[in-house]
Amino acid sequence: MISDDGYARRAADRLLRSRTRLLLDHGFFGLLLMHMHFALDDTFGMAATDGDFIYFSPEFLANISDEELDFIMMHEVMHTALAHTSRVSERDSFAFNVACDIVVNSIIIKEMGRGSFSLEKYGPAMHLAPSGREGYLYSAEEVYEMLGKYKLQCDQASDGAGGGTAKGKGAASGRREANGRGTASGRRETNDRGEILDDHSRWGKHAGDDRHQATWRQRILAAAKAMERRERDCGRLPLFAERLVRELAESKVDWRSVLQNFIQEEVFDYGFQPPDKRYQDGDFLLPDFNDKRNVLHNVMFYVDASGSVSNQELVEAMSEVVGAVEQFGGCLTGYVSFFDAKVGKPLPFDDVSDLNRAAVCGGGGTSFQTVFDSLQGFAKDNPVSCAIVLTDGYAPYPAESAAADIPILWLINNEKKTPPWGLVVRMD
Repeated sequence: MISDDGYARRAADRLLRSRTRLLLDHGFFGLLLMHMHFALDDTFGMAATDGDFIYFSPEFLANISDEELDFIMMHEVMHTALAHTSRVSERDSFAFNVACDIVVNSIIIKEMGRGSFSLEKYGPAMHLAPSGREGYLYSAEEVYEMLGKYKLQCDQASDGAGGGTAKGKGAASGRREANGRGTASGRRETNDRGEILDDHSRWGKHAGDDRHQATWRQRILAAAKAMERRERDCGRLPLFAERLVRELAESKVDWRSVLQNFIQEEVFDYGFQPPDKRYQDGDFLLPDFNDKRNVLHNVMFYVDASGSVSNQELVEAMSEVVGAVEQFGGCLTGYVSFFDAKVGKPLPFDDVSDLNRAAVCGGGGTSFQTVFDSLQGFAKDNPVSCAIVLTDGYAPYPAESAAADIPILWLINNEKKTPPWGLVVRMD
C-alpha cells in the first residue's frame, strides 16, 4: 500500500522513537506497546488498531507532532489492553465507541498530569463522562450506560442551548458538533471532513478469543511487576493500572473456555448425526457423509506432585483434568504426566476411565525446566496441540524458548505466583 520505501523507513523510525519515549517517560504504556506491531495503511483516514497492529495513515502521521503521536500510541494500546477491541455486541456501536474513547483519553490525560489534551488540527480529546467526572473512574460499559441515560437530556440541551449539556460541560452527548470538530464535552473527535480521530472499524478481530484476552491480562500483570522493580519516579504504576491489576488478580476465568481456542474440526466419512435424509422415510437410519465434530487432540497435562503440593491440592488438580475431559464429551484426548524434579512417563487418555490408571509419583523438589525438556522430547515424535501445567508455581521458570512454540497454559492454584510468560489462569 505504501510504495515509498524511504518514507516507510522514516515512519517506522518515528514510531519506534515514540515507543522509546513512552517507555522512558510513561513506563507502563511503553511496556504494553512492546507487544504491538505497527503498520502504515492509506485505506483509512487516521489511526486504528485491531488488537495486534496499530495502523497509521501516512498523511495523518506526517501532520501530527511527536506529542500528539505519543498520545495516539497510548490511546490505541489502551483500547487493546482494556479489551475494547474484542467486544462486539448488539449495543449502539457509536455510543460504545464514544464510551471507550472517554475512558481511554481520561486515563492518558491523568497519566500526563493535565486537565485536558487537544490535537492541534483535530480538536480536544473527549475525556469526561456524562456525570461530569473523569472517564478513568469508570469502565467503558458504565460510561455507555450513562450515555444512554442522559442522551435525551443532552440532545435537548444541545439543540436548545448551543451545545451545552444538562449535566454540565463535561457531559458527553454522543453527537457531533455541526462544524465537525470534537469537543472536550465528550463528543467524538473528528476532523473538518467529519472523519474519526481513530478508526474502530477493525475491532472485533478477537471477539470471543479467550486466549487473546488472557494473553493481554498476563501482559498487564507482567508490566505491573516490571514497574515495581523500577526505582525511578517515572517508573510508578498509574492509578488506573493499580486498579486494573487488582481486578485481574481477583478475577476468575474458566480455564476450560480457553481450551476452546485450540479446538479443531474433524470430518468423518460417515456419521449418523444427521442421518442420510434421502432414506429418512424408510425403516432404517443410514449414515450420511461428512459428519463433523469439534475435537482437541494431543493435549499435554503436567500435574505438579512435588512436596509443596498437598494431597488435597493434587486431588483438586486432577479433578480439573477430569472435568475438562468430561466437558468435551470424548473429544479431548492427550497425555497426563506428574512431575516434581523429574517427569513421569506420559499416560495416554481417550476418556475419563483412562485417567483412573494414572499413577502419582513425586514428593520432591520442583523443576519446570525438566517439564519443558520432557515436552520438547515428546513433541519431536508426537504432535502437541498445547500443554497445560497445573502447579502452585513455586519453582524457577525457564526462558519462554523452552516451550518450543507450543502454546502453554499455566493453571495456578494460588494468587501469589504469576509465571512470566504463557497464558496464566487461576484455579478457583
